[in-house]
Parts: sequence; structure tokens; C-alpha cells
Amino acid sequence: MKKVFVVLLFSVTYFQAQNTENNELLQKCSKEFDSKICLSDKDQDGTAFYLDHCPEVYGSQDNNGCPWPDSDGDGVLDKEDACPTLAGLPELNGCPSNKKDCTKIAKRNRIRFEQFKTDYEHIDNIYSLINMQVIHDVINSVSKKELAGSQNYIYLKFIKTPIYCGTGNTCYDTFSEDSYNFLISKFWNRTAIEYILKKYQKDIVISTVFLPDLDHEYRTMMGSDLFDYLIQYIDPKTRKVTVPAKERSTLMNAIPIVVNFITPYKIELSHTKNTKVYEYRNNQWELQKK
Repeated sequence: MKKVFVVLLFSVTYFQAQNTENNELLQKCSKEFDSKICLSDKDQDGTAFYLDHCPEVYGSQDNNGCPWPDSDGDGVLDKEDACPTLAGLPELNGCPSNKKDCTKIAKRNRIRFEQFKTDYEHIDNIYSLINMQVIHDVINSVSKKELAGSQNYIYLKFIKTPIYCGTGNTCYDTFSEDSYNFLISKFWNRTAIEYILKKYQKDIVISTVFLPDLDHEYRTMMGSDLFDYLIQYIDPKTRKVTVPAKERSTLMNAIPIVVNFITPYKIELSHTKNTKVYEYRNNQWELQKK
């Protein structure tokens, strides 16, 4: 009897806490939206707008109204996938089994990536509406005195070294890397890099180590215009690129600019001061409130 009472007490306490939290979220929503909107369920997934993290996409109530993701695209949802970042087989809980499977997965990833490139071929036009703002956000976080110093340079996190299907039983999910590389080269295109040089007169160090035997892959990923522009500034020993300003820096203090892609239309800007998230909606980029 005592055990039953404890369970009931816990249940009541839990639901009271849950209701309190829900009420707070509803009140917060009502400050920004009409109460009818807050209580609506536009995507008809059973999760009210004020609780729905994906209010325009049908999802699961157990995942805050969002669909369960399948990061590696193998048909096994992440919550059930033993290898959520590595495309595999449903009968193996989403993991690949051997080299033969790995080769098939690599081929499938290439097909997915080619479609991805086609879908977002012109996304640089959309990024041109935000990349300058990103630069300003970072630079404005640096004091004028600090910015004026000749020791400072701008450090751009750029493309990662391409990876491929491995040997033996080792296999890598290339799609996530390839899609990131494609998007970041669209974001930091030649126009944006030249703008930084002209506006702030600081050397720009690119994070990528350009391995000599992958020049073809880099050119394919970035496009000839950007690749040829950057490669002229490569250090033959370190294989890293420093795009020089008119007044050279001593390259002692980095001003890092790191952009990550939550989705192609939602970016996270990280630097030494803080983190900001921008999302492209209604033909414009909006800063997301925390």
C-alpha cells in the first residue's frame, strides 16, 4: 500500500511540474502571438503550437512535434539506429556489415550528394544575403583597439578534408561531410572573401589543409573560380591558404568565424563571444531569439 502511495505521489508531482512548465511556455508564446495561434495545431500532429518545435511539419508528440530524424538516410530512424551517422542496413539496426555493403553505401551517398548539389545549386544567392551580416557580427564583437592591431587576422572555418569509403570493414558516411563542404564553399565564396579583405584589411587564413592528391576533388567541390583563387595563395609546405591583405598581419591573434549548418536554410554562427542562429524565412534571414 505504501509503495502504491509513493508511485501515485510521484505521478501527481510529475504532472504538476509538467503542467507548470507547459503553462510557462503558453504564457511566453502568448506574449508574441495571439492565444488562438498558440493553441492551434497547424500541422495536425497533436502537438499545440506553443509546444511544437516544428509547428509547420507533422511530427511526433514524443519528439516535441518534430519528425524523428534519419541523419544517414538509411531508412532507420536515429532513435532506433545503432550507427546514426553511418548509413547501413535495417536488419543490422542501421549499421553496415562488410566492405561489400560499404561500397553500396558509398555509391548511394554519391547519388544522394549529386541530388543535394542539384537541389541547392543556387543557394549562394541566398547566402549572399547573410554572409556579410555574419562578418559584421563577428567583427563588431572585437574592440576597435584590438581590431586595429597588426597581429590580428581572420580565421575562416572552411571545407573539411574529403573522406571516402574505407578498407576492410571500415566505412565512412561521406554525405554529411560532402554536403557541409558544398554549403560552406557556397557561403564563403570568392565575393565574400574579397569583401572581407577590402572592408577590414586583414589577412584571411583558411582552415583547410589542401592535400595535393585531392586537387580534383577540391575543384569539383568548390568550383574552379573559388579553387583557382585560393590555391594561388597556398603555402607549399603547410598546404594551407592565407589570403593576404595589403598590410600583412603577423598572424598571432585569430578572429575566428565558424559557420555550421543546422539545415541549408538555418545556420549557427559561433565565435569567441557568443553563438547566434539565423534562419531563412519569407525571403529573408531572421535572427532567432534564444
